[in-house]
Amino acid sequence: MKDISILIPYRPDNGPRDKAFDWVKKFYQEFLPDAELCIGSCKYRMFSRSQAINDAASKATRDVFVIVDSDVFFNPKLIEKSVDLLDQHPWVIPFDKVHMISEKSTLELYKTKPEVPLKKELEWTIKSGHHGFNIVPRKYFEKVDGFDGRFCGWGGDDDAFAYSMNTMCGEYKILNEAIFHLWHPRRSGQGWHPRNRRKDEITGDNFDLFKRYKRANGDPRAMQRLIDERKTDQCGQCYEL
Repeated sequence: MKDISILIPYRPDNGPRDKAFDWVKKFYQEFLPDAELCIGSCKYRMFSRSQAINDAASKATRDVFVIVDSDVFFNPKLIEKSVDLLDQHPWVIPFDKVHMISEKSTLELYKTKPEVPLKKELEWTIKSGHHGFNIVPRKYFEKVDGFDGRFCGWGGDDDAFAYSMNTMCGEYKILNEAIFHLWHPRRSGQGWHPRNRRKDEITGDNFDLFKRYKRANGDPRAMQRLIDERKTDQCGQCYEL
């Protein structure tokens, strides 16, 4: 795994998310010790996951990016399998299901050493999904200029990145696999999600930006214009800390 940089967007909360990330870091130390761990931050009051991912990428020195959220873990074999598939596909989403571990089981898990496969019986619910974990060659990440930092708050950023990657680099390969999500409280004002077309007043601009990426999907010239405008158009909802 010496050619892998793991990009993790993160902001401390002095609470449950920190506990989750502390355990996840132990997971990487145990199972992917040779990978380069790059933790990205956002300098604005309203957290932008996109800006944090781009910040992590700026620290990375290797050729393959594993972009993954800080509350997720998985069978490490997914990384090897996904990297092998990059010979035939421009990028990979290595899962289509998420095991949402309950609060009780998450707290129990924190008392144990990370292990894969899991030997401890845990409570979880299963949901379908494909956000929060991508395997992308550096050259293609750079071709689309990473994530769009104008996405502030929550929602739309993964979909916009997927549209830009599919249009400029080629369609992803998705694997019929599951990953694990550690419990933490939902943020207030969680934001908009494209599947249910819900907006709130905090992250409503994300919806409009997402729609522009959706319209440009499949049109390389339109997508390139959208990517290029990031250099001059700044997010109107972000304020420095």
